Amino acid sequence: MRGEPPRLVCTQCTRIVYENPKVLVMSLITFGARLLLVRRATAPQAGMWAPPAGFVELGETMHAAAAREVREEAGVLIAPDELDLHVVSNLPLIGEIYVCFRGVTKSDDVRAGQECDDSRFFAHDEIPWERLAYPQLTSYIDGLFVEIVRNSYSVHYTSADQQGMRVNSYVIGKRRTLVEPTAVFEPHPKGDYFDPTQDPDGGCCDAATWRRR
Repeated sequence: MRGEPPRLVCTQCTRIVYENPKVLVMSLITFGARLLLVRRATAPQAGMWAPPAGFVELGETMHAAAAREVREEAGVLIAPDELDLHVVSNLPLIGEIYVCFRGVTKSDDVRAGQECDDSRFFAHDEIPWERLAYPQLTSYIDGLFVEIVRNSYSVHYTSADQQGMRVNSYVIGKRRTLVEPTAVFEPHPKGDYFDPTQDPDGGCCDAATWRRR
């Protein structure tokens, strides 16, 4: 239809596949004024540091997925209802929505999971800034420490355009503030996160019959 994006359509049965973004959750967990980071042991960004994060699985709430990732990657137990919404980021270029939570743990005991080879709590001046998995993490982390110092927390919203440029950023419930465009993400091939031939309900549809219209 006019005005709608091109979609995958089977040329034999005209079945349409609606490609929806994946939801990734990340957790900023603190013990006192120290932030939990894990060092990734697998691609992408092996050897680099990041907060615990991963994709939401079927049947999970976002809070439950975030708590699971913290447990699996860092060995830190935190209940889903102990996590508060912190940042929502739209990344249409790579077909993902990032939802970031913040939470507080009463223990600094950690245990790196299978996908990580280290996990620690860092003070602001101890964070390995040059070894963060993604440069965008700097603004997430800095923003949280500012709020820790102020003891005042907000929910933040950011969005990127189709070229991966941040187009706006504002605090929900407060004055909206536009920011200068900055590069956010490099494009990823669409096939990296969608393969219609793996659809169990594909029927007659296979790689030879799909066309984007």
